[in-house]
Amino acid sequence: MIRCSEARFFAPASVRMSVPVEKFTTRNPVTANAEAMIDELRQLMVEHNIRHLPIVRGTSIVGVVSDRDLRVVAGLTLAEKMQVRADDIMSVDPVMVAASTPLDEVARIMADRKVGSVIVNEDSGGLMGIFTVSDALDALIAGVDLDGLVRLVDARTTNRDWEGLDRVRRRCIAATRETGRQLWPAATLAEYRLALWAPPEWAAIVLDGEAGRFTIGPLSEVAAVHHTWAELAPHLDPNPVACFVAHERAIRGEPVDTAGLPDVLDIPAEPRRWEPSYPVSVYADTGAEHPEPPVTGTPADVTLPSNPVVVDDPDTELAVRQLFDAWTSQSTGRVEVVCVDGPATAALAALGVASARMAEVPATEALAWLAWAGASGGAHGRRRGMASGRFSAWWLLGALGDLHPDADSDWPPTDDDLAELLGELRWYRWDAHEPPGGWRLQLAVENATEGVAWAINATDHL
Repeated sequence: MIRCSEARFFAPASVRMSVPVEKFTTRNPVTANAEAMIDELRQLMVEHNIRHLPIVRGTSIVGVVSDRDLRVVAGLTLAEKMQVRADDIMSVDPVMVAASTPLDEVARIMADRKVGSVIVNEDSGGLMGIFTVSDALDALIAGVDLDGLVRLVDARTTNRDWEGLDRVRRRCIAATRETGRQLWPAATLAEYRLALWAPPEWAAIVLDGEAGRFTIGPLSEVAAVHHTWAELAPHLDPNPVACFVAHERAIRGEPVDTAGLPDVLDIPAEPRRWEPSYPVSVYADTGAEHPEPPVTGTPADVTLPSNPVVVDDPDTELAVRQLFDAWTSQSTGRVEVVCVDGPATAALAALGVASARMAEVPATEALAWLAWAGASGGAHGRRRGMASGRFSAWWLLGALGDLHPDADSDWPPTDDDLAELLGELRWYRWDAHEPPGGWRLQLAVENATEGVAWAINATDHL
């Protein structure tokens, strides 16, 4: 069991946007008089689907009112609103740039001044139009400027502009589908930030089957870091993703009510008395940490028998391969599993191991490691999340105890059945004196009562 950090989030290449701002400027913008009332300003924004409204007095632009400015005064009484005019809430002395100013320079100015729009003037001095963050998004998408889009995502996350962040997500997805521009990294980062940091009502909008395909972890697990099930549940449809979110929160110790959710994992959400405390992931802005279970015992050299008797056990073999599927199908890993008549040392010999060291470990430790492996993506695969990893560990445990559903049994097994099975099994961590490196999980387990044993050797190289 070798520690290895997951790959960091993507680092997009910088694309310098040197085209002049006039190319993406909204010309002849809708304007409002400085004496206009709040309702008039709101009506203009809705009618023209705009978020920034230049304010004029005579022929001069004297300020800008944004939709955010209108939200600030939305709570006023009707009498109070009747007293408020555009020049009371506008940003005065709007930032102005020349039409020939490069886009990247305009973006820097907007970021430095913390404004959502600039007035664009002809190089001769006359008014040309307005350039807004929506126009900036158009420019970044047209130029496939991933670096600029990531900076935009960062800015909207910092400003807690969740609506704007969702707009970036949707626009990038649409552009990718409609034009073939490869903007998935920006859309994915926006989804990730919404799931991680946004209020529950915004985080919930990305918890669907389409989102999170390229994130560093499933969004059901990402959202579970900073949101409780009680916060998210009112905003989630009863779909499979919601079930995964509930399980992730239950693993973190929150009591959850899964009534009405599809039972896609087919095991209880809350860990049972015989289960370990599973290590949970911690996600940050650009990466994640996936803590490993504890390691106990000191391996000692063992003598391996000759001529082990291999037993055909397709159920266990399939369960092991399913648990490590991300290692083998999405990455470069491989997995071997063998069942024998005899002790765990005979199982190692059946793997072709020439010499080995073993250390007996508690059943809970072995189960935690199996769940950790099932949750991960190996060196290069996509992480599946601890809810999936826990299910995979349960399924493998059921295969080892011949507890899979059939005509005579149901799934999941009872707590008593599983507790009894764990008491019968003895687990071992082993190695073949390999040097540390890559992803590796080497376990052996024996059932002395039945006289059989299994050995697992899973590896994935960086």
